[in-house]
Amino acid sequence: MPPPPLLSQPEAVPPSGALPEWLSRAFLTSVKHYQAGLYEEARQLLIAILEREPRHSDSLYLLGSIAAQSRDLDLAAEMLRQALAIEHRKPVYWVLYGNILQYKGDWEASGECYRAALTLDPNHTDAYYNWGNTFERQQRNREATACFEAALRLMPAHIQARNNLANQYRNAGRPEEAAAHLEQAHRQEPSSVPVILNLGNVYMALNRHADAVACFDAAIKLAPAMSVLYSNKGNALRALTRIDESLAAYGQAIALEPGRAEFHVNRGIAQQMQGRLSEALDSFRQAMHLAPENAAAYGAGLFSLHYDPALSPDDLCQAHREWASRYAPPPTPRRYSNVRDAERRLRIGLLSADFRQHPVTFFTLPLIEQHDEERYEILCYSSGGKADAWTQRLRNNAEGWCDASGLTDLELAEQMERDEIDIAVDLSGHTAGNRLLALARKPAPVAISWLGYFNTTGLAAIDYLMVDSIVAPPAEEAPFVEQPLRLDGCYLAYQGPDYAPEVSPLPAAPRGHITFGCFNTLSKVTPEAVKLWAELLRRVPRSRLILKNSVLDDGHSRQLYWEAFAREGIHRHRVDLVGSSPHRELLAHYANIDIALDTSPYNGGTTTCEALWMGVPVITQAGDRFVSRVGATILTNAGFPAWVTHSPQDYLARAAALAADPARLADIRATLRHTVRQSTLGDTAQFTRRWEHALRMVWHNWIRSAR
Repeated sequence: MPPPPLLSQPEAVPPSGALPEWLSRAFLTSVKHYQAGLYEEARQLLIAILEREPRHSDSLYLLGSIAAQSRDLDLAAEMLRQALAIEHRKPVYWVLYGNILQYKGDWEASGECYRAALTLDPNHTDAYYNWGNTFERQQRNREATACFEAALRLMPAHIQARNNLANQYRNAGRPEEAAAHLEQAHRQEPSSVPVILNLGNVYMALNRHADAVACFDAAIKLAPAMSVLYSNKGNALRALTRIDESLAAYGQAIALEPGRAEFHVNRGIAQQMQGRLSEALDSFRQAMHLAPENAAAYGAGLFSLHYDPALSPDDLCQAHREWASRYAPPPTPRRYSNVRDAERRLRIGLLSADFRQHPVTFFTLPLIEQHDEERYEILCYSSGGKADAWTQRLRNNAEGWCDASGLTDLELAEQMERDEIDIAVDLSGHTAGNRLLALARKPAPVAISWLGYFNTTGLAAIDYLMVDSIVAPPAEEAPFVEQPLRLDGCYLAYQGPDYAPEVSPLPAAPRGHITFGCFNTLSKVTPEAVKLWAELLRRVPRSRLILKNSVLDDGHSRQLYWEAFAREGIHRHRVDLVGSSPHRELLAHYANIDIALDTSPYNGGTTTCEALWMGVPVITQAGDRFVSRVGATILTNAGFPAWVTHSPQDYLARAAALAADPARLADIRATLRHTVRQSTLGDTAQFTRRWEHALRMVWHNWIRSAR
């Protein structure tokens, strides 16, 4: 708890003649004791004063300050009520009373105190600053920002106001402004750990990860026992794919504060990135155990469960139901004001944290560019991520755009209601930055989950999960809370980016050997996948394998995979491990691949589409759930169902047969991009019409049900 605002010298000393001289000296002495932290000595003097002068409001105020310091909030509040009953014209009384009420969680009454202080003194800096803190705790970020801005206008040297304003700017997607304020605050007070910590966090938002590491290291020197510094340093190192160093930092954070769930989540993410799935699952389960009230920690655990082959589709559905019952119970039925016209222009709200260079945008942008503007108005709600050229293309083609990163779940839901959204489409599910708790408030009559997740969300507030008949066959009982909304053909469509290189000739021809490849995230490359691919390399003489992922920039991560293949009898010279590259260069790297290998049970999605676009056939193994059938629907709707297998033996046989026929591979490569363009998968215009038709159908359903 920060110290309450002190009385200034003129307010501390009553007018001449109002008190005996010795009492005035006694009160001044009590103030000096308070300022020196000698609270008990100050308290005894103040009690003596009040025994003689029970209506001395300044003494009551200072007693309230001392009680607040000792966390006796009820006593502190009583002292301030008495002081205000005697003298209500001193703004500093109102500010301290507001602070006490703020600490007690009485936000509205706290705000009224600051309002009273500002009525008495419109230039009272502390009133603005502390009111901003109250708004911040209420997650009323716009009001908090305005208060901190006002405090800084009045007192530019107010470090705490500048620090808190920077946090608001960062949360609102204004990291450059946040960094400018924090850099100025750091110049003013170089040893402020909160400022250095927040500056590191802002550098993270700006993708200046090396600068962030330097900030966290500097803060650690000043506060070596502060656990969050090590965790944030781990996050920065993880972003730099210095995975081993990040794990060491998380270990230090956990050693200092083992009961903090977010540290275990962060460690689990790093372990998952390295493909250390059993350890990652243990970390996520530990986080869920430590913080069952933490929706984000529990959600991260849900996401990770899809890597666990021991869990059935029904087990996964039940886990999602449990998340929803804990954090997002069914919303109270309500009546919407949306006009019940079956054929009118519909307002569609797309919600995602990934409106940037990201798979969600790769699949969504063609739809937004080609949607029927006369019948559908698309509004995008962006809840995270640094904007880029892809973001701008989305903004240029959508009818509306809302930067929701600085909005609380309640504020976002209210904004969607004000925008009169007819159908909300969630593109995140339980992935990072999701806003499921906003959708749990049911801000639109109809809600759909699509594209960004590969399972049920568990939310009763989401009506439909958009699928197709391959990922969710009609003959099966779908393990989803939402009603399956099956599109004809594929549940997505793909169009390669403008900057994709031309398809290269088959690399096997000049090299004299087949090169297999997988560009999926390493978390999908399980020990079972390594064993399967090692057997394939043995079956296809002289063949090689390329794995490409940003985590492989990390030397220890590379060593882990070389050792995994070595345990299966495959020498490291047959396995190339390649790190990160810009997206165009990643696509160009398919020039080195003859046949792409999909992962199971967690299939690739974007990587499968990109391989096909670059002329590379893909072998996938379909399983018994959505996430393990994505490869099957992509390949089938691209026109290549023969590349879909249903067992490890079939997978090996199909891949080896393709490898044995270089002439066929060359023919496939020469025509594959054209074939994809002409296929159901590649026909983005027709897909958009099917997608719109599905939305119109669920709108009709809602109108019928609402009567």
